[in-house]
Order: sequence, then structure tokens, then C-alpha cells
Amino acid sequence: LGVRSQIKLNVPEDPFIVYRTKLVLRHNPATALSQEAKFGPVVRQSDGRRFESKFWYDQHTLDLAIHGRGAYLPADSEPSNETVSNDMWDGLYVDVWADSGYYAGLELTLCINWYSSLNRMVKRYDMALLAMSFVWASLVLLHQLRVWNSDGKFPGPLQAIERLVRNGTLAGLVVAAGATPLVQGLVAHVMHDTWSTTTLVWWNNLFLGVRGGSIATVAVPALLVVIALGFVLCQAIVLTAVCALASWIGSHITTVHVKTASVPGRALAATIAFVVFVSTFVPYQFAFLVIYLAQLITVVRTQILSPGSPNLAHYQLGLLLFWTSSLPYCAPELLVWVRNLSVLWFDDAPADHNLVSMVGYFALRMLASYNIVPRLRGSGVCARRLRIVTYVCFACAVVCAWVVCMRRPYVLYSVNNAVSAWLALVQFADVPLRLVQSADSTRSADVALQPIRSAGCLLAESAATSPELGRNANSDEAISRKQR
Repeated sequence: LGVRSQIKLNVPEDPFIVYRTKLVLRHNPATALSQEAKFGPVVRQSDGRRFESKFWYDQHTLDLAIHGRGAYLPADSEPSNETVSNDMWDGLYVDVWADSGYYAGLELTLCINWYSSLNRMVKRYDMALLAMSFVWASLVLLHQLRVWNSDGKFPGPLQAIERLVRNGTLAGLVVAAGATPLVQGLVAHVMHDTWSTTTLVWWNNLFLGVRGGSIATVAVPALLVVIALGFVLCQAIVLTAVCALASWIGSHITTVHVKTASVPGRALAATIAFVVFVSTFVPYQFAFLVIYLAQLITVVRTQILSPGSPNLAHYQLGLLLFWTSSLPYCAPELLVWVRNLSVLWFDDAPADHNLVSMVGYFALRMLASYNIVPRLRGSGVCARRLRIVTYVCFACAVVCAWVVCMRRPYVLYSVNNAVSAWLALVQFADVPLRLVQSADSTRSADVALQPIRSAGCLLAESAATSPELGRNANSDEAISRKQR
């Protein structure tokens, strides 16, 4: 054993695997009893590319792991544009500095730390899982709106999820998730000589990020689609069970009275309070949490008041599931804000008082408390245009979450807010839309009655020009009245 000893570990370049390593230093029998070590052992982890290094001092149990060249997918033999060195991977190097006079040898025992490896995998894909869950939540709400527009029945979230699995949406998303990295790699290979390095890096960082042609490039996104569906299904089951249990308890304990005359007054007071507090004191994350809890209470109240007509309750529950994907982005900010308040820290970490960040949620929650979204049916121009724009908004939200928000998940909160604002606008335009539809119906009735009116006018003119025909018509009419 010298002062520095280097050991090479032939392990794959996988950022998900954590190796539990035990270092045993053997003492020199001649000097172990007469003197002590001049310094504790120093261990360094590195690789041939000089990509990253870790150090431990005077520790005998080590966790060896790498971060890899990609943020989400493990790297392979192909170098990345973001890599510090373009050398090939040749394993891990463990350097040990120890007192050669006190120690005579060393022993390394290597095994996989399964718990830490699973933890790294979860932490690697937690934000991507939230983005994929937003995709499923958007598709669920979109399917509910489509059924409502066509059949007049608003299905529940669980029914919508079952229908999406049966109609091939799950299979389509799995295929799309596996094909997207392949398309990215193909386009990057074709445009390698045309695009600049910055453009290639930007292109490779879309979706989950492309780091070569490993099987994980295709398998991991496809697996995330299935896991995200199960995650959204668990959310829907929990929300449905909580609302059903709360409504059952509420219906057996108290009697709910609704004063419809005070609803506009309460809405105005709540709007003023939210604007004042969010713009001056509380962050918009706190306002979103209050809106979410208020929506949960609204679903319970609707189920108590209208047990026989579940359309409104299903619509409110669908919105609640749609907003659940924004909770993970607001809860950490809210906890930091509460922590700052507890230590009287105000100046260095001010709260975000952006009213635009919560206006969509707030407006839709106020409008959906007592009214369901209008049915955009029929061949009218306004209804058809609103229906098309609504479907396009959901499609754009899904594409944005699919392409961009896997790597930048904080954008999903704004996307969710924008879609909620559009639905609130559709609900706000319900009264003008009904007026336009009634006017269209009146014009259609006028067009249908025009031939009858024309025939009546011709008959009157004929009676006026021919008195005999008029008398015969009058006599026929009198005979028919007498018979009746």
C-alpha cells in the first residue's frame, strides 16, 4: 500500500445505480501497536473523463454514484454536446490516500444500494411524472367536455379514464412516448451539419432529453405514460372517495340552506378580498391553495344538494382533478413563505403578488360554483367556434406539457391557469350565447314558416278575386265547424 492507491471499477455509466462500498484498511503489524496513523484515509471517486469527483475523509462506508451527462436519461457511448470531456466511459476510479507506514493493504467490497438507487430514480423523474400526469388530467377533462357537448351527460373522472383506456388513447400515448425520442434523434442526425451547436442542444433537451440510442431512451418515456395514468387514477379515486364520504356525512348531520340572493354579494366580497390580500400580503400560491380547498367544499355541497343530477358535481370534480397537478408547484413556495414569516424574514425573500397567476383559477371557481359549463352543440357559428377554440386550447396545453414541460415543469402552472381562464370565459359568455342561439332558432323558424305564409297569402288573394271561390270556402269552413 502506497500513499496513493488507485482502483478501477468496471461498472456501467448509469446515473440511477448507487454502489454501496465498504473500505477495509489492513493495519501493519509492525507499527500498529507502537504508533498511530498520521492522517485519516482520504477517498476520491472520479472517472477517466474528469466529469465529476467526490471526496470522503476518514469514512469506511461509501456510496459511489455518478450524475451522468443527461438530466433524465443515462448516457451511452455517444458523446453529448453538454459533456465536459468527449472521452469514452471506462469505469469508475477510486483513489485512496492513506498512511503507508500504518496501513499495509486495503480491501473494497462493492454491492448495489437498492434503496438509494430507487430514490435517485424517483427524484430523477418526479417532475416528468407530474408533467405526464397533467397530460392525462387534460385529456380526462377534454373527454368529459366532449361527451357533455354531444350527449348532454357529464361523465365522472373515473368513467372518463376508463373510456380513454378503452378507446386506444393509452396505447397511442405509449407509442408516441416511445417514438418521440427516436424522432428527435433522427432529426438531430439529419440536421447535424446544418444546425448550430446551440440549436442541437435545444432540440435534444425537448421532451425528456435525448442522450444517445440506449433502450432506456424509448422504454422510460413509455413506462412514464403508464405510471402517470395510474397516478391520475389514484388521484381520481381519492378525490371521489373523499367527496362522497364528506357529502354522506354532511347529508346525515346537517341540513344545507342556500340563499341564492346572497350569492352575488358573497362573490363580490370574495373577489375584493382576494385582490387585496394577493396584491399586498399573501403570495398567489396561498390563494391557489384556498381556491383548491374551496372547490373541494363546493363539490361536497353540490353532491348534498343535488344527489339525483350529478352533471354539475362531475364537472366540479373534473376541475378539481385538473387543478391537482398544480399543487406540487405551489406547496413548496407556500412552505417557504410560511417559514419566512415564522422567522420574521420579509425583505430578502418577498412573496410573489402576481394577480394574473391566479385569475384563471379564481374566475372559473366562482363561475362553476353554481353553474355548469354551457353545451357547445349545434351548427351555430358561435357555438361551433367556441367548441373548436376550446378543443384547440386543450390540445395546445397537452403539446406544451409533452414537449416543453418535462424539463421545465413550472410552466405547467401557467398553462393550467390559461386553460382555466378560457373555460371561465366560456361560462361567462353563456348568457350572450343563449341569446344568439335563440335568435338563430327564431330565424330558422321564420324560414320554415315562410312557405306556409306564402300559401296563405295566395289563398287570400284568390278568395278576393273570385267571390264564388270565397263563398265555397266559407261554406266548407262552416260545414266543418258544424261537424266538429
